[in-house]
Amino acid sequence: MRLQTDTPFPGIAMDTQRSILIEFPPAGDVFEAAASAVANLDCHLGHTGYSIEPLVRVHGRLVEPFSEYASAATTYAYRIHLAPMPSWVLRRLRNRVLSPLEGRGAAVQEQVIAA
Repeated sequence: MRLQTDTPFPGIAMDTQRSILIEFPPAGDVFEAAASAVANLDCHLGHTGYSIEPLVRVHGRLVEPFSEYASAATTYAYRIHLAPMPSWVLRRLRNRVLSPLEGRGAAVQEQVIAA
């Protein structure tokens, strides 16, 4: 157990895990921009640790792209699971990748989980 005093629970340091969902249409400029951004995540995240979960939205639900329902997909999505990282790396990711994708029409949602 690491000691830290600036948390709501003095004496316990909590790591935060994040996931980012990027959702976009299955074709066109936004699709190409999102696919390119995800393909180049190493340029922005380096070896900080992340994994990519491809998904598709079918009838309002996110499912695996290899499910029997995937042919009826209305949007594609990537859920990016991020390991704990310095705040400046996350800020750079937002500024260089996520904000430009939102500007082009992709939906970006971030989820923070304290672990």
